[in-house]
Amino acid sequence: MSMAYLALAGRIILLGMERLIVKGLGNDGDNVEGVFVFFGLGALFLLPFAIGESPDNYTFLLFAFSSGLLYSLANIFYFKSLNIGEISLVTPIGNLSIFFLFVLSVLFLHEKFTFFKVLGIILIFYGTSTLKQEGNFIKSLRAIIYDRSCLYMLIYSFLVANGRIIDKEAGNIASPMLYSFTVYVFVALIMLIYLLLNGRLKDIVGILKNKTLYSIASGFTNAFTYLFLLVAIRTIEVSVAEPLSMLSTIISVTLGSLILKENVQGRITGVILTIAGGWMILL
Repeated sequence: MSMAYLALAGRIILLGMERLIVKGLGNDGDNVEGVFVFFGLGALFLLPFAIGESPDNYTFLLFAFSSGLLYSLANIFYFKSLNIGEISLVTPIGNLSIFFLFVLSVLFLHEKFTFFKVLGIILIFYGTSTLKQEGNFIKSLRAIIYDRSCLYMLIYSFLVANGRIIDKEAGNIASPMLYSFTVYVFVALIMLIYLLLNGRLKDIVGILKNKTLYSIASGFTNAFTYLFLLVAIRTIEVSVAEPLSMLSTIISVTLGSLILKENVQGRITGVILTIAGGWMILL
């Protein structure tokens, strides 16, 4: 049990740091090369753990490719959001993926509404509205949507939630390690093909050369946050591990304040409320 919680603590810390790393890795373009490095190096870190894994059948490749398409597009918006927005503002909005996941689960997986899930939705939206206070609840939510960095994170959250539905359907076909590695490879290949068709392979060399430490750190955090989750859920239920992982938001906001000198005053309440809402929905 102690090893499981140690792994979960590692996941929370790495997730908290990841947003700053991605912000440093991104640029003012479409960030395709950043996403390639993020997942390409992540796949290399996962490779030693995926060797020897075999699926029950190879239909999992279709699920992995579908998720790969969604995650490719999602992470372009993720990079864009963190590149142009403040970490303390956009990171809590990423927790809305829990809300989108719940809605999609009700529609496609026939999950039921409960009092606590409805309360969780209310907390998430109210907490989100406090991140950009504009006088009242409606105006504050409108300000969030009209902010480009926030809108990009909302799109990212929605696309990731769709990917999670596909991942859940593939859960009984291949091991989590093999499936994750395959998804990472597909994302990297999609980004590579895009860069190749647009004559931008040199952009990969440029980002690896000019942002070597950020590149390695991004691949490491991307891979090992998942590995640590696998270790944790051997003992801890997923319904506990995932809400605890949302604590990484606090680390990201704190680092944004200390390192990037962001003004987080007034946003802490929103962070706490969105995390509490996620807990309500997942539990």
